[in-house]
Amino acid sequence: RLDATRWAGITCICLGVGLAWVDDFPPVFHSSAPWSLVRDAVFAIAIVPLMFYMYAAWAAWRFFSVSRRFSATRPASAFAPPVSVLKPVRGLDRQTYENFATFCRQDYPDYEIIFAVSEEDDPAVPVIRRLMRDFATPSIRLLIGTGPQGANDKVSKLCRLVREARYDLLVITDSDVSVAPDYLRSVAGVFADPEVGAVTALYRAAEAPSLGAALDAVGSSASFTGSVLVARSLEGLRFAMGSTMATTRRHLEAIGGFEGMLNLHSDDYELGRRIAERSY
Repeated sequence: RLDATRWAGITCICLGVGLAWVDDFPPVFHSSAPWSLVRDAVFAIAIVPLMFYMYAAWAAWRFFSVSRRFSATRPASAFAPPVSVLKPVRGLDRQTYENFATFCRQDYPDYEIIFAVSEEDDPAVPVIRRLMRDFATPSIRLLIGTGPQGANDKVSKLCRLVREARYDLLVITDSDVSVAPDYLRSVAGVFADPEVGAVTALYRAAEAPSLGAALDAVGSSASFTGSVLVARSLEGLRFAMGSTMATTRRHLEAIGGFEGMLNLHSDDYELGRRIAERSY
């Protein structure tokens, strides 16, 4: 989101660049030494976010160039264990049915999708029931009611979803996520490496129906994604994102399950951090 911190950084950059290129000030400013100090101070402050965005641009270039080369040379993985896709849901997003349906069209041999809502009258329930009628496969289940109650309603749902899941490999995604048909193969294939404890994924906006949504999408791409890639470049990936959180039941149990995150806000960050601390 375009929060106050980002606006402050953008403002400093604009002011610093503008002041740095000013040639002749009105006479009243020429006689004022403090004005020069203010100009130099603003310019110096502007250098910091500018350096960050330059480093973020380099980190993004490095990540995507390596990713493209790896994708072009990597053979298709035959590793495709059964997967439980867990979807905690509350209310409706834009194109809810279409987003859910992309998970039903996966090119993957054996998987299930489990939705969880808190109440029977949740607006998402009719959409999920329609999905269950429209797709004979994969197995789709709807759970009503949460597990252990905590401050984080999403995590309360996840506690029950994990207990009800049939398979060992768990893939958790936000309700507003839409994916390509090879999504599960891409995520599950990474677990062929026994050193992998969790998998996450970046995301991008599929559409921006308003100016506010467009600005938010730009902010997510330029700032959030840049911050993720900077962190990955400096210290490795030690967190997960709600767009994709994938792990195994064994790894989840080793960190105390979602029950240990019931009263935490950022369950995605905590899941990745706790698994990374176990040297995965």
